[in-house]
Amino acid sequence: MIIKVRTLLVSLLAASVFSVPCFASEETSDVNSAAPKMVVIEKADLEGKGLPMLEPLAGEIMISGNPENWSKYLYIGQVGVGIWQSGAVKMRLNGNTQVLDEFFTVLEGSVLVTPQGGKAKTFSVGDSFVIPKGFVGTWETTDTYRHLAVVNPAAYPGEH
Repeated sequence: MIIKVRTLLVSLLAASVFSVPCFASEETSDVNSAAPKMVVIEKADLEGKGLPMLEPLAGEIMISGNPENWSKYLYIGQVGVGIWQSGAVKMRLNGNTQVLDEFFTVLEGSVLVTPQGGKAKTFSVGDSFVIPKGFVGTWETTDTYRHLAVVNPAAYPGEH
């Protein structure tokens, strides 16, 4: 009896979950009416051409180097996509500054990321990595460095 009731409950749940699209309104079922447009990431952006300069990196995270940096938001939706560039810099990453998970692909230069109490790792052009929320360590570049970042859009200012 328990198996039959459990099977009935699973069947009802599956039917309700998989039948939801059948009850969609005509407005939502028309694929062409509000279909999102594809976003193309321009090569000039990936090459760092014309990136807007940001405020200098905050003094409390700076260890050494030039605090100048540049960035451009390429897409903000359920994810945020952007380009970030800096010169030679060494900075602290701590639980307070690393407020969300970030995915990076290195586009130019290299970065040495050292977790507190851990082994340093160098990432170069073509490498991808994630720095998780709350990460503590250092970030060091020795020349021009640029990456493509994918993050929670809460990282980007303004309306989404």
